[in-house]
Amino acid sequence: MFNIGFGIAWPWSHRWDNLSNMDCSLSENKALEINVYRNSILLEARLEISHAEDHAGATVWLGLLGFNLEIRFYDKRHWNYDANRWYLPGEEFLDDPAESDSL
Repeated sequence: MFNIGFGIAWPWSHRWDNLSNMDCSLSENKALEINVYRNSILLEARLEISHAEDHAGATVWLGLLGFNLEIRFYDKRHWNYDANRWYLPGEEFLDDPAESDSL
């Protein structure tokens, strides 16, 4: 995972409200999510990029004077750490990993 950013928060406030959120599927496995928050952040700019984990993708946060915008482009699948690949359809809901051989 790659994570870089900076921020300045108002230390005497614990305000947090979700003002708006929107999400949409871009393809079978990819999605876009946009959120707007009101919080105690005075200034923030952050970038996070992840790979080989659940819902991997890129997220950008921009904040100014108590308002934050989060834009997230991610993969909807879950990561199979044992096999080092995405789970196959239906595979992640099995209780016994040995049962996946019978699929």
